[in-house]
Amino acid sequence: MSLRTLKDILIIIFNPRWWLMNHRYSSRWDRKLNDLMKTNTFTNREVNDVSFRYPIPGECVVKLGEHEIWVANYPYAAFCIAYSRQGRPSRLTIMRARRKLEYDALPLTDKRDIKLDDLIK
Repeated sequence: MSLRTLKDILIIIFNPRWWLMNHRYSSRWDRKLNDLMKTNTFTNREVNDVSFRYPIPGECVVKLGEHEIWVANYPYAAFCIAYSRQGRPSRLTIMRARRKLEYDALPLTDKRDIKLDDLIK
């Protein structure tokens, strides 16, 4: 277990905003989201035939691979499949996904000193 994971677990235990979640946990979606994060980057969905390279701050739905993912209402309803009640990923995966989303939204010049592996381990 990495130090990052241990810190995340302590945050979940001691921070009340992580105690209640809107949807039931789905192990299937948790595994799928982790696999998608390994091979894809978060992008904005196409709106009016215009595609954006980076997620726009304030946008509620982003794309990861072929899936549209709800990212608003962090942490209690974030990173579920948009407009679906299929379930949510684990709290640790939600934390990792938020860090990856923020990383993917950075311009390339700001990414030089940040290693993605350190953010999502």
